[in-house]
Amino acid sequence: MKTLIVLCAGNHMLDKMPAYLNRYPDGKLLAEKTIEGIYPESYDRIIFTILETSEFKYNAKQILLNELKKYPIEVMSLPNYTSGPAESLYKTIIKAQGNGEFVARDSLNYIKLQQNITGNFIVGLNIAKYHHDVLNVRSKSFIIINEQSQVLDIIEKRFRSDIISTGMYGFKNVNDFIMAYSRLNDKNYSIKQLYLSHIISYLIGYKKRLFQCVTTEKFEDWSSDEAWNVLQKHNAVYFANLDLFLDNTKTEHFNINALNKLQKCSNMNQNFIFYTSKKEIDAYKIKAMLLRHGINCMYIIMDIPFSKLKYMINTIKDLDDISLGG
Repeated sequence: MKTLIVLCAGNHMLDKMPAYLNRYPDGKLLAEKTIEGIYPESYDRIIFTILETSEFKYNAKQILLNELKKYPIEVMSLPNYTSGPAESLYKTIIKAQGNGEFVARDSLNYIKLQQNITGNFIVGLNIAKYHHDVLNVRSKSFIIINEQSQVLDIIEKRFRSDIISTGMYGFKNVNDFIMAYSRLNDKNYSIKQLYLSHIISYLIGYKKRLFQCVTTEKFEDWSSDEAWNVLQKHNAVYFANLDLFLDNTKTEHFNINALNKLQKCSNMNQNFIFYTSKKEIDAYKIKAMLLRHGINCMYIIMDIPFSKLKYMINTIKDLDDISLGG
């Protein structure tokens, strides 16, 4: 029996709702993106741990069950906030009567694994080799490894290596976790907030368990409002006036400087819908040229009024504002 437990019982909100109920730019729930790249088909059980308040206020349980039908998911509710992820995980295991091997996953980012992993492990990201900025690095756990990628220690929120945890932890035996949690949760220990890093550090240092570090090269974060806004920007759709870039209707006269900048934006997953006031252009040829140069051209719309004011309607309130002359 192999179980995946996805922790969604924290207080992180995005756009006034629990983070995992928001949608990624491809339309999928962030809850689904959390498990999409980690071989979800290899698990016998996938348990999402949420808060009862989210179940009642946002219909979270039903939304998860409806939208993730292709996965063997269960949704378990905790009545109140816990002291942290370790306690949430412990209560989920006890409630679910978990046994055997399990993997704990937080719900605050997307990663993609190159292979299915089993046993004791942590998934990390080498920020020294990663080609994009990682925000809020101080809030991460830092993994110390040897030359064989064996974990020597994992330390919470203190710079000790170039490898940060991405919030995915494998345990070969659920009893190891229960034993370590019970030990560290003892009142004689001075740990105010128990993290999974504390559990793994204890198992390595005191119980001689071996954990491997597996790195990912794909990482997208929504653990803060700032990170969420950056992700939105990197996957945004931009409406661009094609008339600004064409000296005339011939594709060979496309502004080279603009072309280079559009390429740079496209490399960051930004997408473009081009519009023009012209009624007759070879839109097919222009789009083919843009795609050939690596520009994410979705559509070219012709015969658009040459007005400086153009509005996006994203909400009912936007529509109300326009209809009322706002």
